[in-house]
Amino acid sequence: MEESTLKIILAVIAIVPTMTTIIVSLFQNSQRHKDKEEQRKREERNAAKLSIQNMIVQDIIRAEILHKMPENRDNIEDEYTIYHANGGNGTITRQVLEYNTWIEQYHPTK
Repeated sequence: MEESTLKIILAVIAIVPTMTTIIVSLFQNSQRHKDKEEQRKREERNAAKLSIQNMIVQDIIRAEILHKMPENRDNIEDEYTIYHANGGNGTITRQVLEYNTWIEQYHPTK
């Protein structure tokens, strides 16, 4: 085998572990970024969910017990937009629809 061919083979052998390490590091960083993004979405979705439920309860108490006008409709809609944009659906969607039906008696369609 020629000396230059042997040098090339040795160079390739030396490069392979380094390239493998670089590729694995890039993949792991990509996964960490995805995991952080998912965690952020989950946190925003949960915060919006709790906020929506709290505001619905506040409005029900205001209207049914204190005999005052409900006041959280716009805020609930804003929080629902955040909730939905971060993957939320299901129970909160149903609760917001029920709330909207209930609140129509106090605030007919805008």
